[in-house]
Amino acid sequence: MADLTVPKQGDAWLNKDTRNLKYHLENINYTIIPQGWFVSGEIIEKPGYVVSISDVEWKPLNPGKIYKTDSEHVFKAIGIALNACNSEEPIEIQRDGLYHYDEINWPVAPFNTSDIGKTAYVSVSPDGQITTDITLATIGNNNVITVGQIISERDIDLSFSGDGRGPTDYSEIEYTTGEEIDVSSTPVLVSLKDDGFVYKSNKQSALNRYNVVGFIVGSELGLTILPIGTKVIVRRLGLLNGFSGLTPGLPIYASGDNNLITYGTITQHPESISVYYDKVVAIGIANSSSQIVVSILPAYSKNDDNIIGGIIMCDSTKTEPDTGYLFM
Repeated sequence: MADLTVPKQGDAWLNKDTRNLKYHLENINYTIIPQGWFVSGEIIEKPGYVVSISDVEWKPLNPGKIYKTDSEHVFKAIGIALNACNSEEPIEIQRDGLYHYDEINWPVAPFNTSDIGKTAYVSVSPDGQITTDITLATIGNNNVITVGQIISERDIDLSFSGDGRGPTDYSEIEYTTGEEIDVSSTPVLVSLKDDGFVYKSNKQSALNRYNVVGFIVGSELGLTILPIGTKVIVRRLGLLNGFSGLTPGLPIYASGDNNLITYGTITQHPESISVYYDKVVAIGIANSSSQIVVSILPAYSKNDDNIIGGIIMCDSTKTEPDTGYLFM
């Protein structure tokens, strides 16, 4: 039926338009959102697994289906499976609230007493299971995917809100672009200016683009040519792929000269950074030819490290105050 014209205290009804259950308490109508039903892409042996929706990169032949979460390939989980099923069968997903691991499907409680109160993450292995040890959630360069908080040895308070990338307040921050930026091919390094927007970085002091905040890794429009005013996600800490030709083990710095095509680029050649005109901005270190361990440090001038002279101390036997003189 549709919404009741004049619902009374304690009334409950189904809305045929939204397919939601509603009820009326203390002059307010409340809505209960149903759990989502999806189609599984693999065998889910029992309820209780953390699951994700596949995309064309992870499962190119079967996108849009439910799989046990593999944090090597996905950044987000959508919930916990509520039923066992075969491939191509319906599966119900719980996205929030309290979930209980029953004794029938989980004879051994999935959590220990020491886990209670801790944050839960998707484990690296096996897929779809949970750990409270963040090391076991990230080893092998896997993505950190937060699931919720452990309440007891068999209960977890689910929280799949947000983008599931882990501690984004520290490693990734949202900004808005102040100019057109092409991020369709290679990660672009950006700097924050005093107008509050980010621009392609450049090591030259005069351009005021050396206040580097990180690489653009996502945007509200995807990884494409981004117009002015686009909201972007910038990574300033952690692993980042998408590069080529890097020498593993060597540090990486912000680059750029007067040629616009060099804005937002990086270099492993510190000798190219001028003592007089450039700022040194350490970006991180190459983990492989295509991957950087990003760790942005504040900009400084090479002159900050230069020796400008020595100090000659006067004879301490003199009666006047002791002074020093610089010599070049």
